[in-house]
Amino acid sequence: MVVEEPEPETKKPVFELVSEEVMEFGQEQALGTIEFKLENPIENVEVSAKANAAWISNVVVKENTIEFVVAANDGAAREAKITATYGMLEFKVTVKQAEYVAPAPVLEITSTLEPFAFEGGEGVLAYVLENAVEGVELQATADVEWITINSAADGVVAFTVAKNETNSQRGGNITLTYGEVSATAKVEQLFEGYDPNVTYGVFSITEVRSN
Repeated sequence: MVVEEPEPETKKPVFELVSEEVMEFGQEQALGTIEFKLENPIENVEVSAKANAAWISNVVVKENTIEFVVAANDGAAREAKITATYGMLEFKVTVKQAEYVAPAPVLEITSTLEPFAFEGGEGVLAYVLENAVEGVELQATADVEWITINSAADGVVAFTVAKNETNSQRGGNITLTYGEVSATAKVEQLFEGYDPNVTYGVFSITEVRSN
């Protein structure tokens, strides 16, 4: 009598997501990785994956991972799905990307101003503005009457310093404002008869006594 051995039990394949079901990204371009496990694979059956949005590209299946590229976002927040399939089995991963937020403007004064002679004259102040915002204009103001702003555009502020008719050194400020950011430069002017070899100071008499 021949006893037939039972056929070995065929184990069903297991195809499951290991990483998070929802992946969130910032507005910049980024590389994403999905992790999965595959047990009891079937011969000649391959894992495949695809995204339902054009801003997710280069979807590549590797051993136990799926890699993809999220394009930089220049608009509103968005959401898409990546579907991974193995035979009749599948799972989905939701990909979310934050809305585009414009970088804040950066304003920097790049000039170093030397003190003006007592006669006064024309001055130029250079600046750099990055991440300009449409509809916002640069404003230049002086906090003293003897400095006159002539123009402020294309990285240059032109101004005039009036003659110093006092007998002391004086100073003022030019402030550049662009929206919520600002930068300030100090303007100094010497007086007639100023001697660079003399140290000038300010003195005050608080009390006088006589014996």
